[in-house]
Amino acid sequence: MTRWPGAAALLFLAALSWLCLGAHELIHHATGRILCGAWGGMTLSTFVLPDNCLASAAWIAALVGPALSWALIYAGVALRGPIGLFLIFANLPLARIVTVASGGGDERIIGRALFGETLGYPAMLAITLALAAPPLIHAWRRLPPRHHILGFVALLVLPLLWDLFFKRMLFGALLPAEPAWGGVPVAILASHAIALLLLALSWRSTRVE
Repeated sequence: MTRWPGAAALLFLAALSWLCLGAHELIHHATGRILCGAWGGMTLSTFVLPDNCLASAAWIAALVGPALSWALIYAGVALRGPIGLFLIFANLPLARIVTVASGGGDERIIGRALFGETLGYPAMLAITLALAAPPLIHAWRRLPPRHHILGFVALLVLPLLWDLFFKRMLFGALLPAEPAWGGVPVAILASHAIALLLLALSWRSTRVE
């Protein structure tokens, strides 16, 4: 049974989430470069393909982001200790469900391309729920009994609030778009470097052995 590491590990979770979600956007961006032959643009939470890129590239570039996030979530299932739980929740499984349920995000593009306008929404919702259930059940079972409800809700919701209010609404508006390197604002690359440093400094708070 996984021992709850304490409130100090929230910094670790925040830094880990920042990096995981940053990797999500970067793989969108890099895939666009491969498929389109030129760099598009990206922010902390969005990516844009370059002009004159084939329409068929859009759904492939959209697909790789959720694919990476789910791969990291399932890697969290495979890992032992608090780090496994943190990896699950750092990739915002609740956000993936809410995004699909609201008919937006990468899944909207993927659903339309693979299943059509009519079936896209129910198909992607069913796929997302099927993907989310095993890691969330696993996480629930790994939490100590006295932390089941509070711990589960905190891990599920806090990273989502962090991403929405702090990252998207605050930092997303503050970080300058220029200068950029390969279509990526240098300020975003710097934020990832800071998150990596914070991750290293807060590693001991997770008490991973």
